[in-house]
Amino acid sequence: ALSALCLVCLFLLTWRQVSYWRNNITLYDHTLAVTGRNSIIHMNRGLAYWFVGNHKAAIEDINRTIEIDPRMAIAYLNLGVVYNSLRDYTRAIEAFNKAIEIDPKRGLIYLNLGVAYNSLRDYARAIEAFNKAIEIDPLHDANYYNRGSVYEALGDHMRAVMDFSRAIEINPRFAPAHHSRGVAYRAMSDHARATVDFTEASKLDPQFAVLYGAGTVDSKYIP
Repeated sequence: ALSALCLVCLFLLTWRQVSYWRNNITLYDHTLAVTGRNSIIHMNRGLAYWFVGNHKAAIEDINRTIEIDPRMAIAYLNLGVVYNSLRDYTRAIEAFNKAIEIDPKRGLIYLNLGVAYNSLRDYARAIEAFNKAIEIDPLHDANYYNRGSVYEALGDHMRAVMDFSRAIEINPRFAPAHHSRGVAYRAMSDHARATVDFTEASKLDPQFAVLYGAGTVDSKYIP
């Protein structure tokens, strides 16, 4: 349940979702009043704060988790995710590297680390991080998608297509990968394949119909 919350989410929170997390904050407040030092509850409340947009409270709670249990790698991972969402990539990278020191075999840490480096346009380190994520978790579609997005940013359209295709092979309903592969095909002047991918992306997710001609590539997808 905790690992499912360590993600950079690319959807708008509905009113119901915001209400859900606010209710959880109330529940966690009560639990902490009863139990006192509880690293898990502090982290969960921090994530709840993050979901409702209170980044300051989220960071305070996650840091409290680390104070209680400084060897909890997932706390540093979550801290890095919050900093990533604030575009404070330097602090995010510091948090992810600390998580790696504690737990070097968790692929999700390297995936998020790669996203941070990519955001800084440090493409060499981003690819290195995504390579490690793939080595640890070769069946996670987002690992290939994000590496493909870096290759596309570098103008290496063939490698980008290969990575987007691998992501689609793992998850055929991965709309962003279809769209991004279409962008790469179009850059290669393969308009027939590009049209097929743009059409499929639009079928899977109507928002991509708007992007059909925009040529955008989202390089921060972590499902």
